[in-house]
Parts: sequence; structure tokens; C-alpha cells
Amino acid sequence: MKIDLNTGIPAADLQVATSFAARAIHEVWMARRAAEGWRKGPCRDDRRKEHPCMVTWDELPDGEKEYDRVSAREALTCLASAGWRIVPPAHEYIADYPPEVTDFRSGWYRLENDLGSLQRLAGQSANEGMIFYGARILEFLVNDAIVKLGLKPCMNVFSSLDRLSTCGGLTGAGKYWAHALRRLGNAARHLHRPLGAKDADLAIVLVDVWLEWFFCTFSRGPCLPAFIKRPGARFQAYHRLMHIIDLDPCPAPHEVEQTPCFYSNAAFPATYAERLIAHGRHPEAISIIESGLRHFPDDNLRLRQLKGLALSRNGYLDEALDILSTLYAEDPENPETAGIFAGASKRKWFQEEKENPTSAVHWLKHCADIYKKAWIRGGKMNVYLGINHAATTLWCGNRDEACMIAGEVCSLVEEERRLWGRNNSTDFWSDATFAEAALLAGDTNTAKTLYSTLAMRWSGDANKGQRCVAQGQLRRHLRLLGFNQADAEEWIPFHS
Repeated sequence: MKIDLNTGIPAADLQVATSFAARAIHEVWMARRAAEGWRKGPCRDDRRKEHPCMVTWDELPDGEKEYDRVSAREALTCLASAGWRIVPPAHEYIADYPPEVTDFRSGWYRLENDLGSLQRLAGQSANEGMIFYGARILEFLVNDAIVKLGLKPCMNVFSSLDRLSTCGGLTGAGKYWAHALRRLGNAARHLHRPLGAKDADLAIVLVDVWLEWFFCTFSRGPCLPAFIKRPGARFQAYHRLMHIIDLDPCPAPHEVEQTPCFYSNAAFPATYAERLIAHGRHPEAISIIESGLRHFPDDNLRLRQLKGLALSRNGYLDEALDILSTLYAEDPENPETAGIFAGASKRKWFQEEKENPTSAVHWLKHCADIYKKAWIRGGKMNVYLGINHAATTLWCGNRDEACMIAGEVCSLVEEERRLWGRNNSTDFWSDATFAEAALLAGDTNTAKTLYSTLAMRWSGDANKGQRCVAQGQLRRHLRLLGFNQADAEEWIPFHS
């Protein structure tokens, strides 16, 4: 153990204590000034009671932080020389996991090893290391869940989570927060941006959420009762905020934005915006995203992706394509960017087809190419990419190839339904995808039955927009597959 020679205190403990004391020094100073009527200003002005350091610790310039650290270190050194000792508390990063969690193992992997590494790094404020081990825990348990379902693990965590969301009951909030942890792990592994203490804190909370899903919610898991009771005020604040974002119906922006830690990490506005988009509330989502981009100019990949998605779905196709084409040029292998970009390009084709059929062909070929590459890169496991690849292949005039791709999609959906012993999903687009895949694969009798069932199951006003989209796509398929108009009307039992 490395010892600081001036204090006789373990160096890691001194570093943590110094950081804690420096933050406290600043917060006490700011609270005293605020009580006297001071506020933030561009420079110190005693008459106007303005000071540039009237900001949170995280917003404080590095030079000012170091000034407080020096003061804290000198105070701790004086205390140590007088015989006082620093005794680290039971660390608030440590959660009281039950033995079924800490003793969990599969093959060579033992969960307690990574949880232990997470705990040790937390004591040293090693942010990147904490996030790395959190993402490792996610990756292992995702693959273990896939295996428990009798499936083969996918090529990457994104594809495995996607497969788990269709086959393993990972839906709604659990899916959103699992992807948030995956993105943090990518940032740590690929050096996308600097990672701070707030990122590490969020990773810890997301690990808690993921462990509860795997050990408590996942039907093929241990099915334990809920167990996370993590101490620490900031962790509790994160959990409260996540609970608010997860509410159904999705709460209004003013209810969420007023939560103190909403803008503490880009993952919160991004996840909330994603939920708003899922509910068709695109203008609200765009407003939240733009506010998030102002708060996080350097941590904005997901926010930019979602802005492109919201603009595209709200009809602002040129603005959406400007954003998404830039993102795709930066990283064409990102599956989320590819899916959103292809979808916006497909909408652009629909628009141009009516106004300028000649130039519209460019957009059709463009989205077909993106869907094809993304489907292959994902190991042909993403049903959404697969069915869109099949559809755009048909629209490009390659009927036989479209039939083959649709058959692969049918196999994926059938496998999912065998696992759960059900004929229908709990999601409109899953049912629509199965019907569309059966049609493109040439199984017309099954497809006709599935479309009829789809229309009956999802007949409410809440699904009117989705039915219109599915209806338009079905009409296009039937026309290209050689059905006459009378046949097409019989095929379409939707009622708008």
C-alpha cells in the first residue's frame, strides 16, 4: 500500500478525503455567499455582489478546484500531524447484494470478482475503470440470459440486447437503461470522451438496475425479490429521477426537468426524449434534446441520433438527414445511427416519389443499401433491420432476394414465439413485422390471417397512426407482388 509520507495516510484514502474536503470547502463558501445575496457574474464585483465562482463544484474552473484542493490537503496534513487519522467509511458504492448475486457464476466467470473490482475502483475514484467493469457485468449477464433462452449469443452487446428485448422480456425502462450502460461502456472502451465522477455514479446505478432485471424480473433467471437498497443521497436522487422517467403515461417535460439531477448526465434527457418519441410526442422530444445538447456539447451522440429521429418522424426530413448523414459518415458501423438514417432516407423516398419520381430512386437505393449493411453487420439478428432490408429489396425489384431475407426474419420471429408459447406479441410492430415477413416470404395464407389478427388486436385510436403506416406499406407490397386492386382491398382489413 502506498503511504503519503507527509501524513502517514494511505495515498488512496488521502486522495478521496482531499477531493471530498475540497468540494465541501467550495460548497460552504458558496452557501455563505448566497446567504449574503451574492450571485454568479462574469467577474468579481463587490458592489453588485457578483462572483464568477458562484457555480457548482463540477462547473468550477480547474484552477479554482486546485486552490480548494491545496487548502484541503494542508488542513488534513495539519490534522494528521496532530495525531488525527482518516478512517474511510463503509463506502456508499457498496450495495448489500444477497448471496445469490455475489455467488453467481457461469463457466469461468464469477460475478463477485467484477463486483469486487467495481468496489475497489470506487474507493479510488477511478471513473473509467468503474464504467468498464459495469459494462462487463452487463455484457456477461446479457449473454448468459441469451443462453438461458436456448439461443446463441450475438456478435455484440447491442444485438444481444435487441434479441433479448424481443425474446426475453427486456422491455420499456429496462431496455432503455441497459442501452444507457452499454453506451457508457463504449465511451470508456473507445475513448469517445472524458469520463467524470457523474458518469461513474450513473454506471453504478445502472448496474443496480440491470442486476435487478436479471435476478428479479427475467423469467429464466433466479427470480429473487427486489433487493437493491443503496445508500448515498445522490444515488437515491438518480433512482427517483429514473422512476419519474419510467412512469406511464410519460410525464410532462416540466415535471421531469425540475428534478434536480435531470441535467447531471446526458443519459437522462436522452432516455426521456426516447420515451417521448415512442409516445409520438415529437415536438416535446425535440425541445428536451436541444436543451440536452446545450448542457452536453461534448457528450451528444445519442442526443444527436434522437434529434434526427424526432425531426424525421415530425416531417422535417431535410434537417433530419443533415444530422444523420454527418453521424453516419463519422461511424457507419453504429447500428442505431444506421437504423435511424435508413428510416429517414425511406421517408424521403416516399416524399420524393410523389414530387419527383426520377430523383426519388436515389433515396430508395440509399436506404436499401444502409439496411442491408446494418442487417449483415448485426449478424442477421435484428428483426427491424431484417424486415426493412427485405421490403426495400422488393421495392428495388429483387423479389426472389426479398423472399429469402423475409424467410430469415420469419425464422427469428417464430423462434421468439416458440420460446414464450404465444402467437401474438405485446407490441404492434412485432405483430406487423411477422405479417409482413410472411407475405414477403411467399406464405400468403399465413400472412392474410396475421394481417386480419393485427387489425383486430390493435383497433384502438392509440394505434391509428401505426395502422396507417402498416396499411400503406401493405398496399405497396401487394401491388409489387402482382395482386390486383380488388385483391388488395380484401387484404386490407384496417379501419382508420
